[in-house]
Parts: sequence; structure tokens; C-alpha cells
Amino acid sequence: MALVVSLVSLFWNIGLTLIRWPRIGVVIKPTVSLHMGSPQTITDSYQLAVINQGAEAVTIANIGLRSADRSLFFDYDIASQGANPILPEGETLPARIEGHGCLVWRFEEDILSKFPHGTQIYGYADRYRTFRRWPVSRRDPVRRTKTVVASHRNGGQRAVDQ
Repeated sequence: MALVVSLVSLFWNIGLTLIRWPRIGVVIKPTVSLHMGSPQTITDSYQLAVINQGAEAVTIANIGLRSADRSLFFDYDIASQGANPILPEGETLPARIEGHGCLVWRFEEDILSKFPHGTQIYGYADRYRTFRRWPVSRRDPVRRTKTVVASHRNGGQRAVDQ
């Protein structure tokens, strides 16, 4: 009887650990805005949402956007090191996401101007994780999670024909 109780307790604790473990998801949502006036203009913006689907808090180290061929990118960490950084609207990094929480950053036209019309864009987030000596593949203290579905850049700020 004691063996059964101890095995049930062991499997219960393993199950709780897996349920509570932080699981990060990254979603990118494009938005097109029409600005009325003279002249009428259309601008693009992206919202990058980092969602913690686990019950434990996690710390986000870096976020960014990159093209599908990895030739073009915007990295929050590199951008913040300049003299006059152009950063997305949202929390400053590193940022903490509580369990079942979400943080959103908004990328405006001044950042998106690096990506030409029709470029496939992915978003990513780097989170800190526990350092491990073994296995060697798990020694990196940062883990990257990227969006599963890419978005296409619609173009830059442009005037609307009337």
C-alpha cells in the first residue's frame, strides 16, 4: 500500500511540475491605419504579444522582428544601445510576465521602414532560463521562441489615390 501511495505522489508531483512550467508563445498581428486628411496616408504597424501559458513567472530578455531569409531584422537589445534609440511602445526590457500573463509591444512605421513591401516577417522573444551543466545543448541561458505563422509587410507609409 505504501508503494502505491508513493508512486501516486511521485506522478502527481511530476504532473504539477509540467503544468506549472512556463510555456511562452509569440504572436504577431499586423494593423493597417488610414489617416484622413490632406493627403490621406496608410501606415502599417505590428503588435508583438508574448504570452506565458504556464503558471510560473518568466523574464523576457529581448524581443524583435526578422525577415524569413534572416537578412533584415530589428532587435530590441541592439537598438537600445544606440545614442537615440527607436524602440517599440511597451514595457522596457528585461520584463517579467506573471503566470498566464501577456505583454504587448507595438512596432510603428519608423521601425518597420527597414522591411520592404512584401517581406515575410517573424516575431521572436528571448527568455532567460536556468543554466545547466549537462547536457551541453542546454548551457545557453537564453531560449528563443518565434512566431509560428509569418506576416507579410504591406508596405510603408504611402499616399492614397483619390
